Amino acid sequence: MGTVIGEEAGKLTVVVDSEERTDTYKASDTFGYREFAILPDMIGLPELHEATLLHNLRLRYMNDDIYTYIGPMVVSVNPYKKLAIYDEKLIPLYQSKPRDELPPHLYSIANKAFQALVQLGQSQSVVISGESGAGKTEATKYVLKFLTTVAATSTSGSKMDLASRILATNPVLEAFGNAKTVRNNNSSRFGKFIKIAFDTTGGIMGSRIDNYLLEQTRIVHQAPIERNYHVFYQLITGASDEEKQKFNLLDSPDEYAYLCNGHMEVEGIDDKADWANLKKAMTTLQISQSDQDAYFSLLSGILHLGNIEFRGVERNGMVEAHVVDEDLIKTVAALFGLEPLAGLLKQSLTTRKVSAGVRSSTASVPFNLEQAIENRDALAKAVYTKLFDNLVLQLNKHLIDGEYPTTSKFIGVLDIYGFEKFTENSLEQFCINYANEKLHNQFNEHIFHAEQMEYKNEGVEWNTIEFVDNKATISLIEGSGGLLTMLDEECKVPKGSDKTYLDKVKQKHKLNSMLQFPMKTPDEFIINHYAEPVNYDVNGFLNKNRDKFSNDVITLMTNSSMPLLKALFRDSATLSSSDDNVTSNRPLRGGMNLSRATSTNSPSKRVDTTVTKKFSTSLAELVTTLASSNRHYVRCLKPNNKAVPKLFLGEKLLGQLRSNGVLETVKLRKAGFANRIITDTFVKRYDILPGLTSSEPKHIRKFLERLVPPKEWAIGHTKVFLRNDGMELLEKKRTEFIAQSLVSIQNHIRSWRAQNKLIKLRIQRERRIAAATVFQKLIRAFYAKRLLIRLILAMKKRRNDAALVIQRYSRSFNSWSVLVVLKEEWLKLQATKAIQAQIRRYCAINRLLDLEEEARFRKAQEELRERYQIAAVIGQRLIRGYNATMKMYRIEYEIEQERKRKEEEERRRIEEERRRREEEERRR
Repeated sequence: MGTVIGEEAGKLTVVVDSEERTDTYKASDTFGYREFAILPDMIGLPELHEATLLHNLRLRYMNDDIYTYIGPMVVSVNPYKKLAIYDEKLIPLYQSKPRDELPPHLYSIANKAFQALVQLGQSQSVVISGESGAGKTEATKYVLKFLTTVAATSTSGSKMDLASRILATNPVLEAFGNAKTVRNNNSSRFGKFIKIAFDTTGGIMGSRIDNYLLEQTRIVHQAPIERNYHVFYQLITGASDEEKQKFNLLDSPDEYAYLCNGHMEVEGIDDKADWANLKKAMTTLQISQSDQDAYFSLLSGILHLGNIEFRGVERNGMVEAHVVDEDLIKTVAALFGLEPLAGLLKQSLTTRKVSAGVRSSTASVPFNLEQAIENRDALAKAVYTKLFDNLVLQLNKHLIDGEYPTTSKFIGVLDIYGFEKFTENSLEQFCINYANEKLHNQFNEHIFHAEQMEYKNEGVEWNTIEFVDNKATISLIEGSGGLLTMLDEECKVPKGSDKTYLDKVKQKHKLNSMLQFPMKTPDEFIINHYAEPVNYDVNGFLNKNRDKFSNDVITLMTNSSMPLLKALFRDSATLSSSDDNVTSNRPLRGGMNLSRATSTNSPSKRVDTTVTKKFSTSLAELVTTLASSNRHYVRCLKPNNKAVPKLFLGEKLLGQLRSNGVLETVKLRKAGFANRIITDTFVKRYDILPGLTSSEPKHIRKFLERLVPPKEWAIGHTKVFLRNDGMELLEKKRTEFIAQSLVSIQNHIRSWRAQNKLIKLRIQRERRIAAATVFQKLIRAFYAKRLLIRLILAMKKRRNDAALVIQRYSRSFNSWSVLVVLKEEWLKLQATKAIQAQIRRYCAINRLLDLEEEARFRKAQEELRERYQIAAVIGQRLIRGYNATMKMYRIEYEIEQERKRKEEEERRRIEEERRRREEEERRR
């Protein structure tokens, strides 16, 4: 950033703030005097040059708006602090609302990829790039968080657990693959490409991780202010007393040679808490406790291996390496499952076997001190690298239920090394920067070359935009006779060396403008990369590329009692039996592992012979995979090298903007069409809207003229081109039409359901009325029958009573016959009156009961409709009650008859007794 202090002849004099110097620039390269509004999408800038881009980014960064759009691409400036912009509540908003209604965000680009996969059925990739410390790893986390969250709504059952397992890979991979560096406290020291497979509805089917470029030198050596991989410090700091005893851990990291030369404590990192998170994540990923113990045992063994020291003993005019503390050998052997073979471990660290004689006999040749240390460190790096690759394989097994669905569409998230340039650069940086050249070339092809060629081939009117092409650099590196080919050829030469390799490169490419050979440093060559020139020191190139390793150590490892360690070296042992040089898929000696972990490891499968060959193959596969998908780009930028918030160094950002071609991208995206849809696909998607009747260009043109502004679209020979605003407008129209149609359909369905329900209610009502009528008839018949029975019984009872009275009086008083006759007539008259009164009484009661029942039935008619069965039960109870009443009446009648019989007998006895006394009195 600078301040204009003068203008003359179209040139401006500017004081540069960061260095307090005065420079002269063209007026067209500076930001205008009038202030522009802060824009979320830099395509909308009224003036397009580096100054306007920097100014817009700076103002947004100072407002904590770290994300900015360049059309569909997102630029992220690392804030170096936590921001409250990643709440899960925001995810549904970015999923449902148009992009221009919300601030720029990683969620937006993740949603665009997800919607494109679901709607168009095309695989997608999110490419996250930037230099170390720019925030790539964090960006990857948030993209994965969005994808797993939105996919969970379309996933059910055990598949929902896949989302949590995918997120659980982050703490595991960070622990084993991240470390503190000069530039970044949590720097990823490997690249990864995470593929998530989806079904047609957007539900997760599985996931797979491919890893690249694990940095291996860090395992045995770190710069003074850097650390080894996080997992070592987590293991030592977080392990319980029981775990420390199980894994034979020392108390502090500074007691280990592989850890004490780095920076122990890091601000913002809690190793103890991260240890707990690591174990929790491994459990979530269903990694068994025995496998976890095996990993941690090997980690402890690596640390103890680094503590093994050697001393030189002169013998036969040569200095031989001898182990200083043999107890450490026993400790490492126990942790590696080699306890019975501790002697062989000691021997393999200090000697090597060579063929001697014509009978294929072997002899042991002792190492000198330098060779022994190199061999020890090579073993440590080999075990860790193979352990890391195996861990990735285990993660992949637990990220899919069954086989990975290779035919399913996927969304891939690429987080890989950024461009690197250090004081000393070797084969590691060469491979990393080669990968960045390939990815940058693919970006150019996708964003610039392919897009502009597509406009031309489709007949869309277009003004060509120039961009910096890096094909010459890639051709220099990987082309026929290029640097990689020459390096592989030199590795095959028996007496090939780094010097002869450099000499051949100078001879063959001395006229290549992309390559320079500095006079002051004869062991270096300089490649003019797209970002900036980088000088490479060739010392060690051939050894790192050959990737040789001791057969003795490989054989020893395959005899371990630990299944994990045996499996790690099984493939290398297979190769060593058929290749004296033992070129295996293992890490660099003193370098890094450049192989890519895949989902299978077949011992019979021949691997490439050199590190760069293997890396070129895996890189080509990655580029092919990306090319087969629709790519979305996130450019992560680093505002300063001090990793402090609110410090925006314009010159630092400007270099990154230039190397990434951001200005050219803005110009292209502003003028271009971000969305290109095949005509048939376009018609299939939008034919639900009125006016789109066929795929003929004239019909599509009329359709678009009616709905979309003219500047937002163009029609090619086979595709329809749309800018973002035009695409969003069409999607909005389509969504609204679908919503209106859904409302109409829902109304018809509700009406149909209501009609069906009304018909069913009417049928039920008629059935209930009929049932109630029948029930009423049954109740009335029951009450009439009960009344009749009561009357009959009452009449019988009174007749019997009258007969008894008549008999009693007729038998008692024969002399009073006239009186008896009169009394009998009187009694008959009274009985007749009583019977008539009773009949009238019962008729009145019957009438009253009928009236009461009728009133009750009217009142209960609605209840009887719903309680027909209950009424039936009540009817049964009434009948049973009637039967019980009749039984009671019969019992009462029988009791009364018995009583009268006894009274009659008693009367007769008294009468007989009276007659007998009268008879006796007459006799006296």
